[in-house]
Amino acid sequence: MSDKDVVSQPGPANSFEHSPLNLQTREVRLLKLVHGSEDNEHVCAVIQHFDLSEAPPFKALSYTWGQAHPLFSIYINGRPFSIRQNLFAFFETVGSDPEYTDAWLWIDQICIQQANTDERNHQVRQMAQIYRSASEVIVWLGPGTAYSEALLQVVANVKVNLTSWSNQATHATVQFLGCEYWTRTWVIQEFILASSIILYWGTTKFGLDDLEMIVRIGGQHIRHRHCQVHSLLQKMNQITELMSQKSKRRHDGYMIGSWKDALMLSSYTICQDVRDHIYALLGLVDPNIAIIPNYAASLQEIFVDVLAGVAVQYSRLHLDAGEEQEFLTTKALISRALGFWNRPLDEINGSFFHRFLSSNRTRAEAANALWAWVGKDNKHLIGLPIGENGSSLSQAVENGREATVRLLLEKPTDLDLKLIKHNGKLLLSAAKNGQKAIVELLLEKGANLEPKEKSSGRSPLWYAAEMGHEGVVKLLLERGADPNSADQFGNTPLSRAKYQGDEAVVKLLLDKAAELEAKNGKVG
Repeated sequence: MSDKDVVSQPGPANSFEHSPLNLQTREVRLLKLVHGSEDNEHVCAVIQHFDLSEAPPFKALSYTWGQAHPLFSIYINGRPFSIRQNLFAFFETVGSDPEYTDAWLWIDQICIQQANTDERNHQVRQMAQIYRSASEVIVWLGPGTAYSEALLQVVANVKVNLTSWSNQATHATVQFLGCEYWTRTWVIQEFILASSIILYWGTTKFGLDDLEMIVRIGGQHIRHRHCQVHSLLQKMNQITELMSQKSKRRHDGYMIGSWKDALMLSSYTICQDVRDHIYALLGLVDPNIAIIPNYAASLQEIFVDVLAGVAVQYSRLHLDAGEEQEFLTTKALISRALGFWNRPLDEINGSFFHRFLSSNRTRAEAANALWAWVGKDNKHLIGLPIGENGSSLSQAVENGREATVRLLLEKPTDLDLKLIKHNGKLLLSAAKNGQKAIVELLLEKGANLEPKEKSSGRSPLWYAAEMGHEGVVKLLLERGADPNSADQFGNTPLSRAKYQGDEAVVKLLLDKAAELEAKNGKVG
């Protein structure tokens, strides 16, 4: 182990820097927390290199990175290293847990030199095997709330008596499903491939049987929460499918097989780098149609690489109309995952792809044909916006694609700017769905802070409070949103938060001097 081992990043001159991995082997870094060191005020750890096939038993962390700021310092091999807040909260939570004494950990934020593209490619290529090889995958949902321990206790009671479920448990389930973790693309592979899983919500630990109970019983009660039911059911369906796929562990080394099925499973997830909508699924698809991750590749290159492999697979079949349509659906999902969106299938059905799939080609030949097609008419990738609801930005916001929204807003079109500044639907949608980062991006581009929904008079703050999106409520209030803004029935954000029993949101609104509309009985 080298004592000069950590990521080169801005910081003091003596900051920890990673020593190089051998990229010709399956080498990885593992981290071990140092307990009982002289420095009791800081999180301290050591890092060591291992070949994955010879590594000691280790636990792999599955979590979300969260916001880039603020940063917190830990000490690795005696030198400072900056990490994000969510990971720091994990270390603070498990730091005194005996289970983590002398335990080796694999954590991507620390164990991969993120600024080194070649190393990222090398490590992402091994990601599936890392999570398969881990003795346990730790799912970190983030710091707990007042409901964490209460939810676990209710689950224990319900296992004995199904009628013991309470309204508080339903609200706790809403908070549980609201954890950002469940929206993350990488979760799918990490969760499905794990041989053993433990979930942490703050200091509270949940097993898979607890998770199944929360989704199954909690879901029955959530269905009666009319305003939140759509987004919550979407998350419950996602978790149910993850658990279903996990129970179908296959002997052939991959779990799902086709890009179509993998991309449909990840449809409503988000990631910071658009490329990860593809790379995060590589461990689940048939290796014959997988690609080699390359973070230097353009999105067009990734599109062609993935689709060429799929095309070769289909061209070996005697295609009927249904199989050709399935290929076109796969093409549409790949376009959507990479932020290009897709032209209507009937514009190309029976033309280019019919001829393309009728010929037996090698993967290289398929890629060359696709490049010629893309280069001839780039609309095959991007498509043309048709009206407000047909724009790429509208679809990206509606589907919570933060990375795509960020990409589109780097060079927004005139239509995009018009939608942002003069049409409140984008901000309303992002606030309703709890997409804090997207709300912030839209506000930075000049979105009206308080557009009103025409049919109801409801504002972004109203929906954020109703849905219990604490982070969005805080952001909107900080930007100056009116906590007293009522809908056409006189209901304010405060009255809805009180009705839902969301103490954290109620406190935020009260701190901003929201009037107690609920005193007048307007809580419906």
